[in-house]
Amino acid sequence: MTDTEFAARFADCTLPPAEFNHRGHVRIAWINLQRLPFDEAVRTTCEGIRTYATSLGAASKFHWTITEALMHLLHAGGAADPSLPFEQFIKGNAPLLADARGRIALHYTDAALATEFARGQFVRPDLAPLPSAS
Repeated sequence: MTDTEFAARFADCTLPPAEFNHRGHVRIAWINLQRLPFDEAVRTTCEGIRTYATSLGAASKFHWTITEALMHLLHAGGAADPSLPFEQFIKGNAPLLADARGRIALHYTDAALATEFARGQFVRPDLAPLPSAS
């Protein structure tokens, strides 16, 4: 499936759930970071994942802070570089696919992420700053 098809099926909530595993989350974030300025990519990705999760009856699984933190890490790994194809980006950022939670844990305590507030909007890291997107 092309990036355009993937993004369209994600946006209209017809993407099969099996296609939206962790790699699918990274792919939609990468697509949006390729196409949009950072803040707009974050908003579009977070709102899209929340809508998609809700369509599957899994709204409670969405976590804004984790998603936005991951997008900072993806951006730092080159996701916004238009010359970097997705497969090459994935190879260069294997730790984010293998252990995204571990990478986020370098910036956040479990307590900071466990709040309902952090689920619904972005909370700044309490351990170490995230890479800047500017």
